[in-house]
Amino acid sequence: MRVVAHAQMTGGLAAFLDLGHTLAPTAAAAIGCDLATLAVFRPTDAATAARIVQTLLVRRAVGALVVDSLPR
Repeated sequence: MRVVAHAQMTGGLAAFLDLGHTLAPTAAAAIGCDLATLAVFRPTDAATAARIVQTLLVRRAVGALVVDSLPR
């Protein structure tokens, strides 16, 4: 999340793929993440997650992209 905060502080957009539904907003805000501008995606399957990643990267839409792991 520090990478997200840094990207946001330098004027970039950031995205978080919350595959495990584990994003802790309070902790992210404490690190310096701007939750109002953070794009959070919660795809239901790996194929959807892959499409989101591909779209964001091909369009160079974000300065930082965090992909959280799938739950075990």
